[in-house]
Amino acid sequence: MSAKIAIVGSGPVSLFEALYQHKLGNKVTIYEGSNELGGAWGVRRYSDDYEFEIGCHIWDVDAATYSFIERFLEDNLEPLRPTPIVIIRNKKIPYDWKHNILVFKAIKHDFKAFISGKKFIKPILKPRKYKYPKQGSKQLIDKLLERLKKTDVVIKQNTSINKIDFNGEKPILT
Repeated sequence: MSAKIAIVGSGPVSLFEALYQHKLGNKVTIYEGSNELGGAWGVRRYSDDYEFEIGCHIWDVDAATYSFIERFLEDNLEPLRPTPIVIIRNKKIPYDWKHNILVFKAIKHDFKAFISGKKFIKPILKPRKYKYPKQGSKQLIDKLLERLKKTDVVIKQNTSINKIDFNGEKPILT
């Protein structure tokens, strides 16, 4: 028996979920509050010749994730350049080292638990190599939308969801 699935927002995770739910045989509707699809992974046009990404995300270094996305895009991911950084107190540090700051905070706040291994977080000493699609996040969103067009998934843009009520077990979107 198929279900009716409502997905609020059109970021990449929502679009992947819509494809997955459709594959399971469910009837899917995506509600997007703006006229742009892609959620925080949006692309904004600056001029006729230039677009830029807003809200692009850094994927954790994970071989299985990279492999899945490369198969999905039918293209290789490329090293992310420049490598991601974090700015703390006006100092640029490698993105991976933000994790180390948590380690040192754990040591500072609970040295005894740290020594016993209960709260041990392995520090990252050498920055890892992150990857990203060749044409940026737009490539991923475009591929997801291309696949969704081949389905009966409904996408309602410029549609805000202000409230979700439940009538028994049935949700009512307002």
